[in-house]
Amino acid sequence: MKASVFALVALVAALIVPAAHAGTYDVQLCADPQETGFAVRNDNPSVLTTRAACPPVLTDPFIGVLVGTKVEVGDMQGGTAASWTVSAPAGTSFETLRVQRRLAKIDREYEIAVLSDGAVVDGCGSGSRCDANVATVNYDLTHEVAFRVRCAATTCSTATGSRAWLTIESARATIDDPAPPVIAPTATLGSWQRTPEVSVGATDASGIASVALRKDGQAVGAVTSTCDFRHLRPCPAGGVTVSVALPDGAHALTATATDAAGQSSTAAIGTLLLDRQAPGAPEGLTVQPSGAGFYLYSWRNPDQGTAAPIAAAHLSDGTVVRGAGLTQLTSASPVERIHLEDAAGNADPATAVGVGTARTLPLNPPILEDAAAPRIKLSSARRSGTRLIVKGSVANATSGKVTATVTRGKRSTRKSAAVRKGKFSITLSLNATMRRKGSVTLTVKHGSAKATKRLRFR
Repeated sequence: MKASVFALVALVAALIVPAAHAGTYDVQLCADPQETGFAVRNDNPSVLTTRAACPPVLTDPFIGVLVGTKVEVGDMQGGTAASWTVSAPAGTSFETLRVQRRLAKIDREYEIAVLSDGAVVDGCGSGSRCDANVATVNYDLTHEVAFRVRCAATTCSTATGSRAWLTIESARATIDDPAPPVIAPTATLGSWQRTPEVSVGATDASGIASVALRKDGQAVGAVTSTCDFRHLRPCPAGGVTVSVALPDGAHALTATATDAAGQSSTAAIGTLLLDRQAPGAPEGLTVQPSGAGFYLYSWRNPDQGTAAPIAAAHLSDGTVVRGAGLTQLTSASPVERIHLEDAAGNADPATAVGVGTARTLPLNPPILEDAAAPRIKLSSARRSGTRLIVKGSVANATSGKVTATVTRGKRSTRKSAAVRKGKFSITLSLNATMRRKGSVTLTVKHGSAKATKRLRFR
């Protein structure tokens, strides 16, 4: 054995067997290089060496969880110690920690001790020698076990040669988890959703091995976690998301959660309200002027039956108006198309409806600051085939002519007409580009007065 080294080496088990009884599970220590299971304490790294290199190589007694004195670094002050400690997860305890260990020390001033919950239960005290024989020891009914080497004299030598060491050649823990998982109600249940997934909150000291959902006793979905019994807490902590095989509608669900020790608990978690179908089109849509340059859209909602109720309306200009059971909204444009959204978030633009563009659309007059200046009032704009007929009136006219222009992108068409007794009627010819489905801008001018409105063709 190399000089001046005190080692803890854990042997990897080939197979983890089932727990001894309900409420317990077995783990192998120092089997995962990323999570050895041991926590280190080193009072003075200049004279004591600690390292964890797991899993161990059995042909090398100094690979694994290791602690030891450095060689020829001077005397060590009394009370200086180094240790590796293994602790049961919070809320659990070790039913048994079974260790195959080898104790050995040359100098009587060193102490080798195994402490169970802080009390010395095994080891080789100061003033005595250890023979380095292998023994298998069970440390029972404890929460924490520490393996420690300590200078028990006023000073301890670090001269050439190994002074004291402890080697753990195998270590296996049977952990007692006294309680089954705790399942929390799912906050998102009770609200409409369009994804068939349920988040289940469950907690347990040993982690959650699986979660199963049931409706009326029938399984509708389950998730099994990946548990690693090289870790003191083998299974993931926290909740899981379970996909369910259920039709649209309301479904009262129960969840069963199982922990690493095989203990299960079942609890009602709430009602899943599932709806994956977008609502139909608004019925009986009407558009009427509401004053101040706005228009009132009114409609009847389709019968949703047991599906999610209407919760919002989408306008074709991108505006979204929300409200439970919404049947009216206002807009500055009279030519928008509307489709509905339900409380689950389902919406289908293909169901959008609007008013017909072949009917007369009442337009709002502009608001002018100077009452003596010319004022244009647009009373209607009606498309009939290839023509757009614009009618209105001019107050305080300054000339006998009014001009109407229809613009789409960079293209436009213009027509002028006479003002007779303060009124005008202009018929514009629309080419194929102007007649395409979509929006155009109508501008009517008379001297310095101008009125502009957006029209939408279907």
